[in-house]
Amino acid sequence: MNNFKKIYFYLRKLLLYAFFYLFHLKEKKIELKKIKKILLVTDFRLGDTILSMPFIKSLKDSFPDGKIYVFCNSYSSDVFRLIKEIDEIFIYSNSKRITSIIKNLLKISRLKIDLAIDPICDYPLKTAIWTFLSGANYRIGYEFYGKEIFYTQKIKNIQKTIHICEEMLNVLRGINIKITTTFPKINISKKEFNNADIINLNNNKNVKIAIHPGGFYSTQCWAKENFAETARKAQEEFGAQIILIGSQKEFLLLDFISKQINNKCLKLISPPIEKIATILSLVNCLICNNSGILHLASALGIPTVSTMGPTVAERWWPCGENNIVIRKKIPCIGCNSGKCRIKTHDCMKLISVEEVYSALKTQILKGK
Repeated sequence: MNNFKKIYFYLRKLLLYAFFYLFHLKEKKIELKKIKKILLVTDFRLGDTILSMPFIKSLKDSFPDGKIYVFCNSYSSDVFRLIKEIDEIFIYSNSKRITSIIKNLLKISRLKIDLAIDPICDYPLKTAIWTFLSGANYRIGYEFYGKEIFYTQKIKNIQKTIHICEEMLNVLRGINIKITTTFPKINISKKEFNNADIINLNNNKNVKIAIHPGGFYSTQCWAKENFAETARKAQEEFGAQIILIGSQKEFLLLDFISKQINNKCLKLISPPIEKIATILSLVNCLICNNSGILHLASALGIPTVSTMGPTVAERWWPCGENNIVIRKKIPCIGCNSGKCRIKTHDCMKLISVEEVYSALKTQILKGK
């Protein structure tokens, strides 16, 4: 963190603590026996949502007769719907964000929530404020540059980078809730095998390889030419069925790879998350960058080969033992920047097709 940011966050903390004394917001210890209704307050992307599964499962196991509600954005809601422990989801629109947030918080306040949880240790204040506005009797979250004034009980910031799953689970440990699982897990039922693409894949006995070449930041992305070459090699050696997955914004990226392999592939643009999960459950391996789709495949128990560049490895490493991550040990690795600071992008450029394809072969042959 640079000096300007440090000054800003310390000033923010001072102003928020002035607010604390003005309105007499007091801490109070949570009485777990009184907890019946729990609200998870989020502004997650796909990866965060999947990695919240151990947190939600542990909550439900500790309060089996309780109700778990989630306040989330529309693009994470589809993943939350896959989590059977959740009783109701309140979705704020990404296009009409402010009015949608207010309407949903009013609905939530009428539920008389016992415990609202903001599980992430990060800078933005919005989730802390939403936790406060939920009207919950108890509110819990991390102590982080003044955010803690909105909570009735705060979790100490451990001052080091840990995996995001552990970061969320530490909130539960802080209030003496037993952790019953530490890895996300998704099961896809047979009834979801009802789409033509899915039926055709299920009947295809060839090696099936899914490729998701996108990423939230361009610095996280391996070259499209490399993905295409890896797919071509897999087709030549294994007769592989290639499935390209991406959002509407990644249409041109998928189109480029498709053309490089003579359109011998299944191309899926912005499919529903249930369809992505079902298709991934049928493939032999997923090749991708560090992304939400990677964590989805890991939760499904699907073998993966992924690239990792500027991403902070300790926080975003895929869970489980069925993942091969290709990462270069260079001095600036893990900078977590959306723009290469040394203008070389070596962390991704130095990853070769040969080593990714070698990892892919390992995953395919291991599964045979």
